[in-house]
Amino acid sequence: MQEKNSMSKSLFTILVFFLCFSCQTKSKIEGNWVLAYYQIITNKDTIKLNECQLISINENTLKYLTCQKNNIGDTSFYSKKYQKEGNLIYFNDDVENSFKIISVNLDSLVLKDTRDSNQYTFVYKKLPPDYKSSSWNPINKKYEFIGKNGKAYFEFITDSLMLEYNLNTKLFSTKKWWLEEFENYSFLVLNQLDAPQPILIDSVNQQTIFLSTYDTSINHYSLKEYQPPDVKKNLQGEWKLLKSDIPPSPPESLIFQFEKFQIISDSIFAGNSRIPFKEKWMQTGNGANILFPTEKSKYWRHWKIIELKQDTLVLEMPDVFALDSPDMPNRLRIRTYIKS
Repeated sequence: MQEKNSMSKSLFTILVFFLCFSCQTKSKIEGNWVLAYYQIITNKDTIKLNECQLISINENTLKYLTCQKNNIGDTSFYSKKYQKEGNLIYFNDDVENSFKIISVNLDSLVLKDTRDSNQYTFVYKKLPPDYKSSSWNPINKKYEFIGKNGKAYFEFITDSLMLEYNLNTKLFSTKKWWLEEFENYSFLVLNQLDAPQPILIDSVNQQTIFLSTYDTSINHYSLKEYQPPDVKKNLQGEWKLLKSDIPPSPPESLIFQFEKFQIISDSIFAGNSRIPFKEKWMQTGNGANILFPTEKSKYWRHWKIIELKQDTLVLEMPDVFALDSPDMPNRLRIRTYIKS
């Protein structure tokens, strides 16, 4: 009799432990999470990928938001009741279509999709629970980006287009952007090469924006607003290349269009009736570049202003824009022009 009571007590203890463990695990997964990355495990390789995905889990409801890559700026949102059994999360009593909890701690949640033979594993990072949303509108503003890998310049040209100037590569590139709200968290979303990237807006302090990205680690950045000098007025007029400057050698010389050119408020005219050049232009970066917006490429052409005086303009410029003539070498030369 005593042995039977002891066995019953042991079974009861195991049951209580299992229930407590299950409740504790369920409590740990509750909160707001951002997808840091996901990986596909195949027979040979582990491929790590990114996606804009946010989830919120409470006692019995899971909310899910994903940014759609094919329709930039569109989002997919749903809220579903979920069930948890052991280390499985499933919906609508459908245990076969479930996610397995691989691990969970205070700031990380790893789920495995059991529905796919490729074995998708999703790694989420927990968003700060004491977060306070900040109001921010970057349209038509310019920022210096400061991060661990150096500096760059961001210019939010329209409500969906951002221009980035990379100080390392010396290239101007465009990206789609938008602001996203989820469970009172505010994100700046940039459409990167592989997928949209959600960047948490930590706080806004006058002209400085503090941001965080979530990947294999959490990285912190800042955007500092600035106003470049306005050189548009001094650039306007007709400019002629100094004869002392060395002209380009063939084959570039055959299509070189900038012996002289005219700048008005929003356009530049050069060339001749046979090979005309007419392009929209804008001042950007730190005020030291003439930029030519290019719809057919994410990289924009530009001239760098070395010196600008009342009647003298010194430019670093290619003989021929590589986008216009891909077979030509993209040689940069410094040329001096005088106002005529």
